[in-house]
Amino acid sequence: MTGILFALAGGISLGGITSFAALSYQHGVAPLELIALRGVIAAVIMVSLCLIQRQPFLLTRNGWRYGGMVGISLAMVGFGYMSSVAFISPGLAVAILYLYPIIVLVADSLKLRQMPPLLTIIGFSVALIGIVVCVGIGGPIHPLGIVLALIASLGMAWFLLSSAAASQNGHGNATVVWANFMIIAMALIALIISTPNGETVIRIPEDSIGGLAILAASTLYAIGILMSVLALRIAPAPLVALMMNVEPLTTLIAARVIVGETLSLYQYGGMIMAVIGIILGSLTLRKKSS
Repeated sequence: MTGILFALAGGISLGGITSFAALSYQHGVAPLELIALRGVIAAVIMVSLCLIQRQPFLLTRNGWRYGGMVGISLAMVGFGYMSSVAFISPGLAVAILYLYPIIVLVADSLKLRQMPPLLTIIGFSVALIGIVVCVGIGGPIHPLGIVLALIASLGMAWFLLSSAAASQNGHGNATVVWANFMIIAMALIALIISTPNGETVIRIPEDSIGGLAILAASTLYAIGILMSVLALRIAPAPLVALMMNVEPLTTLIAARVIVGETLSLYQYGGMIMAVIGIILGSLTLRKKSS
C-alpha cells in the first residue's frame, strides 16, 4: 500500500507541473530555459535530501551506469514530449506518451516470461482509453511528431525500469541527482546551440509570478521524481506505472483550478474511466506484489 501511495504522490506532483509551466511561459520563460532552471532548483532539493538523509553522494562504477540510464531516459521524456507538440496536438502527444504503462507491463512480462492476468490487461487498456478521452487526440498528424512522442513514451518506460533496477541494486537518491545534472547539461547545450550570438542564454522570469511558477514547477518535479523512485523500491514497476496514470488527470484538474480552463462532461467521464482502469489493473498487481 505504501508503494501505491508513493506512486500516486509522484503522479500527482508531476501532473501539477504543466499548469505552472504554462504560467511561467506567460511571464517570460521559454521551454528550454524552464528545463534548465527547473533542473537546477530540483538538483538543490535532491542534494539537500541526500545530505539530510546522510546518503552517499558519489556513485560507484555500477551506480554511474544506472545514473546515465536514468538521465538519458528523463531527457528522452522532456525533449521528446516538448518537441512533439511542435508537430502534433498536445492531446495526441499525451495519448502516445501514456503508452508507457503498457510498455512497462510488456517488458516486465517478457522478463518474467509470464502473461499478465486478463484483469490487469483490461485495467491498463481502460486507463489508457480514459486518458485519451480526457485529453482528446484532434489536430494535425505529423510522422515526426508521433516519433518524438513515442521516444518520450519509451523514455518514461525506461526511467521506471532503470530506476527499479537501480533500487534493487542498492543505489539511492544520488543516482537521480546525477541524472538530473545530466539533463541540466543537455538543456544548456541545447540553449547555447539554439540561441543567436549576442543574446542572453537564459532569460529570467519577468516578475515574481514567473519566479514563483518556476519554483512550484521545479519543486513538484523533484517531488514527483523522488516519490516515483521511492515507490519503485517497494512496488513492482508495472504497478507504479499504472498508478502514475493519475498524472494527466491531475494536469486537467490543475488547469481548471490554476489557469481557469473549462472541462467538459466528456472529459470528466474520461477521468472516471481512467480511475476505474487504475483500480481494475491494480487488483491483481497488488496481490502479486504482496
